[in-house]
Amino acid sequence: LKETGQWTTVADGCPDTIDDLVTFASAEIDAFWKREFDAIGEEYSSPNAVEAYEGPERTGCGETVPENAFYCPNDQSIYYDQSLFDESLDGIGDFAPVFILAHEWGHLIQDQLGFLTMRNRVGIRNELQADCFAGLFTKDAEARGLLEPGDTEEALALAFEAGDPTGSRQSEVSHGTSKQRQQAFALG
Repeated sequence: LKETGQWTTVADGCPDTIDDLVTFASAEIDAFWKREFDAIGEEYSSPNAVEAYEGPERTGCGETVPENAFYCPNDQSIYYDQSLFDESLDGIGDFAPVFILAHEWGHLIQDQLGFLTMRNRVGIRNELQADCFAGLFTKDAEARGLLEPGDTEEALALAFEAGDPTGSRQSEVSHGTSKQRQQAFALG
């Protein structure tokens, strides 16, 4: 993800820290969804917080889980394990944590559009739709010249890595197979 004029450009063209990257990406994702909602005449609400954690922490949806990121509809906030973002940044690239954020923002959008009901808060359909919403943001960011070569491939690599094993049984935590996740992202 390229920096814009609001950031001090550094030699490598990237935000200085993972916190800077999260701040930059959050602002971009939030602005994208505000524009999308404005275009259809709907009211959009930003998440109440985008918050990192490094250990067990209480949220409106219970205690945080290591190596995870999630949207909590009870407090309309996005939470992520700092080590998950550090590992995805180091192992895949700078767009991997952005993809995770965009995916979790997708759940916020589902919530605001009424797709997250009490009995329908988890499941493969919601997860794949969140991947599709992340793809919508990515397509827009690319059209606006915010992406660097390889960013889309980093998102696809993370979607592949985070997919459920082929043939596994569906459960509450199922996100879809690697192929399904990549297809949903690409559809966006």
